[in-house]
Amino acid sequence: MADLGVNGEVHSISSGSIDWSAIWAGLFTFVGIWSVFEMLGLALFPAVNAGGKVGLGIWSVVLTAIAMLIAGRQTGVSTRLAGRDDGARHGMIMFGLSLTVAIVLMMTGSVLLTDFPAVNTSARSSDLVSVFTSSDWVPFATLFLGWVAAIIGASSGGPNQKKERSNVTQMRPAA
Repeated sequence: MADLGVNGEVHSISSGSIDWSAIWAGLFTFVGIWSVFEMLGLALFPAVNAGGKVGLGIWSVVLTAIAMLIAGRQTGVSTRLAGRDDGARHGMIMFGLSLTVAIVLMMTGSVLLTDFPAVNTSARSSDLVSVFTSSDWVPFATLFLGWVAAIIGASSGGPNQKKERSNVTQMRPAA
């Protein structure tokens, strides 16, 4: 995307291309925030009892939504978008890439966490709690809210910002 300044007015020209550096910045922002605070959740809510599983489930849903919102905002700010549609597109790509990386990290991390006491437990819980923790609603809510947060964050990160841009080319009117 190029910016063109004519008589003091700045006009954005969108090329319709994807800014991959901004998407990678959003991905690394998400992975960094989510990894640190998910480990904090594992420490705060040990899964040795039913309450810990419920607390960790709620923690994961809220954490993913907040991390995706921040990462989407980082993606949107980094791209200097020309419109909200560009932000939504970049947010969707960042979400998909983040989800792929998170799945790979969980698959490789599950091998490492097999002997972790807070994860490897066989404690029984009440019926209501076991339905909540064993159902697919927690992962669904986590992914859905993360997806929405990534789009909102990326869409709000760029087009409405009134900043001076360093790549503005000033042109004078033709004679």
